[in-house]
Amino acid sequence: MFSMNKPVYTQSADEAGGGTLYVGGLDESVVDTHLFETFSAVGPVSSVRVCRDRSTHKSLGYAYVNFQTVADAQRVLDTMNFTLIKGKPCRLMWKQKDASVREKGLGNIYVRNLDESIDNRTLFDTFSMFGDIHSCKVATDKNGASLGYGFIHYVSEESAQTAIEKINGMMINEKKVEVKSYIPQKIRTDQMRQNFTNIYIKNFAPTETEQTMKAVCEEYGEIDSIMVPKDQDGVTTKGYLFCNYKSHESAKNCVQGLNGLNLNGHVLDVDKYKSKSERTNDYGNGVGGGTLNVNLFVKNLDSTVDDDKLKELFSSFGTIKSHKVMRHRTTHESRGFGFVCFGTEADASKAMAEMNGKNILGKDIYVGLAQKKKDRAALLAKEREKMNGGPMAPMPVPMGRGPFGPPMPYGNPDFIKRPPPPGMMPMMHYGAPRPMPPMAPAGRPAPGFYGRRPPQPPSRPSVEHQQAKQEMGEKLYPLVQTIEPQMAGKITGMLLEMEMSELRHLLDAGGDLLLNKINEASQILKMHSQM
Repeated sequence: MFSMNKPVYTQSADEAGGGTLYVGGLDESVVDTHLFETFSAVGPVSSVRVCRDRSTHKSLGYAYVNFQTVADAQRVLDTMNFTLIKGKPCRLMWKQKDASVREKGLGNIYVRNLDESIDNRTLFDTFSMFGDIHSCKVATDKNGASLGYGFIHYVSEESAQTAIEKINGMMINEKKVEVKSYIPQKIRTDQMRQNFTNIYIKNFAPTETEQTMKAVCEEYGEIDSIMVPKDQDGVTTKGYLFCNYKSHESAKNCVQGLNGLNLNGHVLDVDKYKSKSERTNDYGNGVGGGTLNVNLFVKNLDSTVDDDKLKELFSSFGTIKSHKVMRHRTTHESRGFGFVCFGTEADASKAMAEMNGKNILGKDIYVGLAQKKKDRAALLAKEREKMNGGPMAPMPVPMGRGPFGPPMPYGNPDFIKRPPPPGMMPMMHYGAPRPMPPMAPAGRPAPGFYGRRPPQPPSRPSVEHQQAKQEMGEKLYPLVQTIEPQMAGKITGMLLEMEMSELRHLLDAGGDLLLNKINEASQILKMHSQM
C-alpha cells in the first residue's frame, strides 16, 4: 500500500491568517456559486473567483478559493482533492505565489506510457510515497480519456529524483512506464532550435515533382519524412515543402547546400522550419515588431514582376531578409501585390519614401508598412470616429452614411452638382445604370402616382435592409483598404450600390473577383477625377 503524504504549506505574510487553494480541471460551466457551495460545507469560505478569458469571458478551467484560516484550507485539501464537480474531478493545490518556481520546473517530473485506467487520484497515490506533492495531473482529451502521460510536481527536487530512480522502468498495470525530469517548454524550444532536423524549402517551380524534390533532399542525408503540398489537381505542387531528416547534421548540411541554389531557373530559399511564433519574433510585423526586420506591403505591381524582380527593385535600400510576390493558388499568376522585409527600420523607411508612388513598368506602385488584421481594424475604427466626429453610436445607420459618407454618384463629390446623363437617374447602380421611370402624358399622373403623401417612416424590412447594407460595408471597408487605402471610402460606397445577393457573393468569393471589382471602381474614380 502506498501512503498519501500531505502537501506542506508555508503561510505568507500577506494572507493574514487565511489560506488560498488553486482549483483546476473545472468544467467551463462551473461558476463561483458552485465552488462556494461545494467547499463551504467543509470549511468557511471567504471568497471565490473563477478565472476567465478577458475577451470572451469564458472559463479558463481553474479558480482560486480563499478560506478564513489555513487550517480550513488544509482540511479541504486533505478531504476533497479530486472531488467531482459538474462531473469532472477537481485538482486542489496551494496557490503558488512564486512564479519562478513554476518556470524553473524544479521538482517537476514527466511520466509516460500510463495505462488508460490510471487517473489523477491513482497517480497521486502511487507517487506520494516519495515526498510531498504540490500537484498531480493525468493529461486527457476533450472527452476526458487519458492520453497516456502525466505530470507530478513535488515540493522538493530530492523527492522528484527519488521518484525517477524508483519508478522509471517499473511495471504499472502491466505497462512499463518511463519517468524523467520535466523540461520547461522554453528550454525544449531552445534545444530544438539548436538541434533542428526539420527544414522548409520554397520557391521551386510548381512543375517539379515530389519524387524530384525528394531526390534533391536525399543528397544530404537520410530522410525521416517529407511533405510536398499539391494543388487541388493532385499533380501540381505549391512550390514549397517540409523535410524532416534523421539527424541534425543532415538538416544543417541541406540548409547550407541548397539555400540560394538555382534549380531549373528558380533560386531556392531553404531554412530550418519555424513555428508561427518564431516567425513573428524573427521577422516582426512592421508595426509592433521593433526596429529590426520591418515588413513592407507593395501593391499595384505589374503581372510580369516576380520574386527576383521585386528583390532587384528594393535591394538598393538595404539588406532584404525576405521577399515574396503573392500568386493565385491554382493559376500561379501574380495577384499584383507582395511583401519585402528589411533588416532595419531605417532601410524600410528609405524604401517607402523613394518607392511609394514610383512608376514601375507603367504602373504607380504603393509601398507601406504591412499590418496585422487587428492593427488594420484598430486603424479603421479610428478613421470611423474621425469621419463621424466621435465614437459610433450603437444605433441603425442609414445605408451610405456613417463610416462610408453620404451617397454620391460614383462615390465622387464633384459629381453632385453635375446633371445626370440623359435617360438615367442621378444615383448610379454600380455595374449598370438604372433607366428613368416611364413618363406619363401631360395632365395625367404617372402610373402608380395618386397624389403626394406625407413622408412615411421606413418599414421594418427597410430598416433591416439598411442594417444589412451597413454590415456589408463594415466587412468590405477593411478589405478595400488593404488594396486601395486612399480611396477606400469611395470605392466601398460604390460597391454598396450593388444588390444584396451580389454583395454576398462578392464577400464569399473574395480573391480575384473582389480584386477585379476594386480595380474596376478605382479606374472609374481615376477617370472621372481627370475630367
